[in-house]
Amino acid sequence: MLIKAKEVPDSVGLAGNLSVSGKVIRVFERKAGKTDKGNYSFQNAILQDDTGEMTICLKNRKEEWKSSDVDRLVTLNSSETKNGILGVKIDKDVYKDKNGDEKTSIKVVITGSAKIIWDSENVKDSNFDDEEEQPATQSTKPAVEKQAKPSIDLTELRKETIKICFDAWKEVVMFDDIPPDSPDYWKILEAIIVTSGKNADTLFITKSRG
Repeated sequence: MLIKAKEVPDSVGLAGNLSVSGKVIRVFERKAGKTDKGNYSFQNAILQDDTGEMTICLKNRKEEWKSSDVDRLVTLNSSETKNGILGVKIDKDVYKDKNGDEKTSIKVVITGSAKIIWDSENVKDSNFDDEEEQPATQSTKPAVEKQAKPSIDLTELRKETIKICFDAWKEVVMFDDIPPDSPDYWKILEAIIVTSGKNADTLFITKSRG
């Protein structure tokens, strides 16, 4: 489900099969460190779509967005993992500013499971710091989209084939000079039908009489 910027404030706690898309209008410095629980990293950025702006947070991902990514279009999608569909969620961050005042920030958190698509590029491989969110094993070969075969109107095709055959015979034997009530008229039709094979049927006869 695609989440628009205007929907983010009312979607706190939402997770699962989600995606966000927009133009990068600002990239903040990536922060990284280590605690008793292990390594951590995060980097904030602001995306803009047709409804407004939203803050995203790249959490525990090894890649780093650069200032050169500003003005690029990007889509971030959740993906299937061994623990379910993960990668994109809406979180509320409560913190204190430098003056000790409590502040609230609502962000779209992008974890290691998310797939990132820049502009028209292919989906990039994720780099994971959190093994629990590694996606389920998938083939590395790109999926080949099967193109549907165009439908063919067999009736029209048969009509067209018969018409071509009929017109050709008329030109060769001057069919127009033979009146329909002549015995030769139906003998010629019979010859055309035999020559036409599978294409000769009642459509041909009906067209000839009409």
